[in-house]
Amino acid sequence: MSLRKAPFECAPLQGFTLVELLVSIGIMTIVMGIVFSGGPQAISRLALSDNTYQGELFIREAQLQGSAINSMSGLFGGSGVYFNRATATQMLKFKDRVIIDPTRAINIGDGLYKVMPIDERESITKLTNGNVISKLCVATSSRDNLYCNNINDLTINTLTVSFTRPKQIAHIYVNDSTSTDYAVACIQFDAFRSPEPGFVKSLFIYKSGMITKKTKTCL
Repeated sequence: MSLRKAPFECAPLQGFTLVELLVSIGIMTIVMGIVFSGGPQAISRLALSDNTYQGELFIREAQLQGSAINSMSGLFGGSGVYFNRATATQMLKFKDRVIIDPTRAINIGDGLYKVMPIDERESITKLTNGNVISKLCVATSSRDNLYCNNINDLTINTLTVSFTRPKQIAHIYVNDSTSTDYAVACIQFDAFRSPEPGFVKSLFIYKSGMITKKTKTCL
């Protein structure tokens, strides 16, 4: 009488040795340490880059809309972006309503954000991760030094960058007044470790309509 072998034979289970477990735990500890030590800073830098890009995108959208010959069905004669130090964690995009002027071939807006008689606000984007707009700066020419907030005897509470049809040039105003149309503007975005490298960015807007991002402070 012969004995039959089982059709399947299971190999005995083998566990991890103590050394292998200790090595695995050590590697996991190192990886977790790297992630948690550098993670918040990486997230902060990414959020700051995203916020700066959103600001640039807002201004480029306003430039495209505001310079259109039939700007928004003729109800609006321009578009712009409004920055206010009192609300330093947000950016506001507005549609500039036309001002009827029989002496003009094309009716345009006044280039400023207004809330009366109708709020011209189109949309608001809020900065994330505790980032803020720390500086609003302007200059009367591209060769002049920038004036920022309360520096150099110029108080800047609000900054407006607007565009009116049919040109793509930027109109840069401060403190809700068109008395001076500046040549350059700078908006500085700060993360929690500003002004350390990677934690501060700025947007420069020029009268010509050119917009550039820089990884440094406005001044």
